[in-house]
Amino acid sequence: MLPQLAGSVAPARHQTLLRVSPLFDAARPGHLGAVGEIVGGGIFECLSEGWSARHALPVGTKNSDTVHLTLGRGGVFTITTNHYAAKNIWAAGRTMPVDGQRQQYVPKTEGRSTRSLCSWASECLCLCPCALIVLVGPGRITVRAQSDRVRVLNSHQVRRWLKQQPDTLGADAVSDLSALIDDPALWRATDKGESAEARRQFAELHGEVRASRGRRRL
Repeated sequence: MLPQLAGSVAPARHQTLLRVSPLFDAARPGHLGAVGEIVGGGIFECLSEGWSARHALPVGTKNSDTVHLTLGRGGVFTITTNHYAAKNIWAAGRTMPVDGQRQQYVPKTEGRSTRSLCSWASECLCLCPCALIVLVGPGRITVRAQSDRVRVLNSHQVRRWLKQQPDTLGADAVSDLSALIDDPALWRATDKGESAEARRQFAELHGEVRASRGRRRL
């Protein structure tokens, strides 16, 4: 995600001084998505004792097919983070409009979760992971009903919600599953992870975007 944003910066850096975002319009969704992933990753790195997380596990056949996963005594959960930047969310089962526009996030998440992880988890532990859609920075969330296989949560709720889950796995099962997840043979081969330089460039870009927003409010 971060290297893909390298070419998305408008060529005139002085645009920030003119209250203009340094991003091209086409790059803004990718930037928001990357921010959401970073915020979500930070949440799952601060879980309570007994929980652990794995990030950007490469599943399927496409480069975009990655999942995040957390596991502990309360079960196994796949995670999709979405950054909605003050948008209003309405969730009712498999329907989840964003600012009134119907989206297919829940059905897609159901398919990704079951396709990617249910097969081996069922064989090893006789369970299927539960999928979470974690909303970062939304405006108002109205949840009328949760899907049977996908739960929609505000990012501020995640840690408390996981902590409240009843124990479904023993310590040995958690240890065995952790070892299985860490086996490279389980996942699609990928390029090496994002470099420190890519992360530094993104942090610089994000700082410029935030600065331009502040100036536009003046």
